[in-house]
Amino acid sequence: MPTTRRETLALFAAITVTFSTAGSLLLADHGGMFHCCPDCGHKQCCPTPTTLKEKKTVYSCECKDICIPGIRGPFAPCCEAPSCGRVRTIKVLKKTEIECEKCGYKWEVRSAGCQTCK
Repeated sequence: MPTTRRETLALFAAITVTFSTAGSLLLADHGGMFHCCPDCGHKQCCPTPTTLKEKKTVYSCECKDICIPGIRGPFAPCCEAPSCGRVRTIKVLKKTEIECEKCGYKWEVRSAGCQTCK
């Protein structure tokens, strides 16, 4: 472990030289033994207009009637019919998924040589 600033700088310089040499060796041809990908010409990403489907969530309100039973005291006989209740109308949130179409592009890789996208 380096203890002085000089030793730290020397270690840093050694690591830098090692990585730069290794990088140049990886990029070299090595006498024809290793080959990179052949030069395939000029490639471009070209857009093609398409119709895309998109899911959307739509919320709406729906009215619903509920019954609220009448109040019965704790000492009322159990065989006695309960008093009339009240009707309340509440709004319930309804969630619906719909599918919409929208304009978009599909991207393709094309070998174009010296031509541009069409």
